[in-house]
Amino acid sequence: MSTIGTGATIVCIWNTYNALQIMSESRTNNLLGAMVTCVNDSISAATQAVLTMQGEAAAAIVTIGNNPGQSISWLSKALNLSHPGTVRLLDRIAEESLVERSRTAADGRTAALHLTPKGRQRMASILRARRKGIDRALGALSATEQRQLCVLIERMLTNMSNDEVADSMCRLCEESVCPQNTCPVTQACATRRSGESQR
Repeated sequence: MSTIGTGATIVCIWNTYNALQIMSESRTNNLLGAMVTCVNDSISAATQAVLTMQGEAAAAIVTIGNNPGQSISWLSKALNLSHPGTVRLLDRIAEESLVERSRTAADGRTAALHLTPKGRQRMASILRARRKGIDRALGALSATEQRQLCVLIERMLTNMSNDEVADSMCRLCEESVCPQNTCPVTQACATRRSGESQR
């Protein structure tokens, strides 16, 4: 084979390799999107099955349970809802005797949110349902593969975390298995704040 022919072959192979790499990355991106959609739908169906309410009710209950005493404005940001929308959602949850609003000592105009005993029971039911909604996907992996996946997910969450979205990212979290001192979202935000303060 001539030098020209060899060079052309190498270029062809290299272009094919690059095309396959791009296709592989695009496929990974697409499959991850499909997986996220599927898991989200499964979680929504599972959690709403234990509630009589739709929408962000489950996330609101879990978020309040994980962050007792927070304000309506804080919850609104965590749920990505407008303030009026959050108030209406809280009204529906309160009708079920799941949440209570009390005035704070520091500011009598601000309502502090807490779950009632019934609300804490409902939170536990929601988290059990959420876990079942995810188990079907994880059931395809061995214990070793699940540990490997955990490491990869931690890296991905770390990369996506910042103070603006942290509370929203964790709005349905089961904090008993991912406490603040090991949460990749919390740790990533703390690391970023530390780095910014040292500049």
